[in-house]
Amino acid sequence: MKRIILIILGVLIISCGDDFLDVSPSQSLPPSEAFKDITAVGQTVLGMYSGIQGDEYYSYFMIAMPAVKGDDFQTRQTGKRSQNLYRFNETAESDNGGAGFWDQAYYVLNIANSIIENIDAVQTNSAEEEVLKQQYKGEALAMRALINFDLVRIYGKPYSVDNSVLAAPLITRTQTPEDDPERATVSQMYTQIVQDYEAAVNLLTDEINNGQFNSWTVKALLSRVYLYMENNSDALALAKDVIDNSPYSLVSYENYASSFSQDFNSERIFEIVNTNADNPGSRETIGYVAGPQFSTSGYGAIITTEVFENLISSEPNDVRNTMFAEDDSGNSKGYYKKWPGKPGSSVILNNIPVVRLSEVYLIAAEAAVKSNNSFDANYYLGEVMKRANPTVSVPSSPTLNDVLTERRKELALEGHRFFDLMRNNLTIIREGGRHLVGTPTNITNSDTRTIFPIPQKEIRKSDALVQNPGY
Repeated sequence: MKRIILIILGVLIISCGDDFLDVSPSQSLPPSEAFKDITAVGQTVLGMYSGIQGDEYYSYFMIAMPAVKGDDFQTRQTGKRSQNLYRFNETAESDNGGAGFWDQAYYVLNIANSIIENIDAVQTNSAEEEVLKQQYKGEALAMRALINFDLVRIYGKPYSVDNSVLAAPLITRTQTPEDDPERATVSQMYTQIVQDYEAAVNLLTDEINNGQFNSWTVKALLSRVYLYMENNSDALALAKDVIDNSPYSLVSYENYASSFSQDFNSERIFEIVNTNADNPGSRETIGYVAGPQFSTSGYGAIITTEVFENLISSEPNDVRNTMFAEDDSGNSKGYYKKWPGKPGSSVILNNIPVVRLSEVYLIAAEAAVKSNNSFDANYYLGEVMKRANPTVSVPSSPTLNDVLTERRKELALEGHRFFDLMRNNLTIIREGGRHLVGTPTNITNSDTRTIFPIPQKEIRKSDALVQNPGY
């Protein structure tokens, strides 16, 4: 049977309760029930968000993979959970890693497409319900854009490098067992991503919408997309809009370290909600995989590289020095506490910030540098640098390296470094004494291993899918 996704036709995830935090992917209703009224649609929308919680998506894969494939984090020892990602050892036959992400991404994409297809026919009984209906449609469009952006980054080359190559199937309607879609090009996928975000922004509320998309979320994420496309003027304009007009603000120097255990703080524009009642992946979440066994009872698999430790430590007044702790090998700064767990909970449990305001400042700074706009580059880069270290000297005419260095400091272990290097045609250089013997070094975006294989199980079920080179 030809199927690109592991999903029962016509079944949608819904919530098992009234609370967003109680969403459970184990319960479902057919579309006739899922779209019978605006309340049912709301539950389906919450189920859509639940689908990106798991360790095969944002609670581990999309955070750990770009970290350990870069130069700032690594696997601590042979046999640890992140080893294959770190060593670029993915295979087409693997049923985890990229294959798990593929399954989950297309699973949630089918839910988003079902909402988009069915919601216009849902009857509303008040002006308030009509506004809510448009909000839900906007959230589904934004989710489709987010998932396609993740898919194109995993299975295709960076847009700025070669947008004509194949990436992933571009799915814009619910799939049936008879469907057998081909892979779209990187350019085709980005066109759809921009179109969906642009459609979503006019449907969404401007108000803070904890755990769900609002218009500022979309503008922030679209500015990220434009940056990847080297559309620097639009990236800068949207980033400025979010910085100047949104209800979000940078957390203070004093509250920086503690902010990573605080849900819905002022800097988080969009985060994925995880609670004890709605556990996203038990011991396979990023907090547990990175947390040392001796101090947090975690796996202690992901540690800093010596290069990253030295980069942060070179400025003693940088607040990010307070994020270091000892790892299981006795490295005093090997554990980086980006995922410390919520107060009163273990390191398993963290909300996952997908986009923070500090990233938007750095998007503005990078876009300004690439537009030869030194004034804006100095200002937006300086706001992040001075928040981290009030005594720092900000370059008057920042370079791309200045911005990317600040990105690796500020956005460490949040899912960016590998992509930053690849899209800017930079080499992954792994140095220092902690790297495991036999680990690849000096990796460029021409290396076929920097793009994931299409899962072979999908190719066997399809007449249309072709494999990426090198697998």
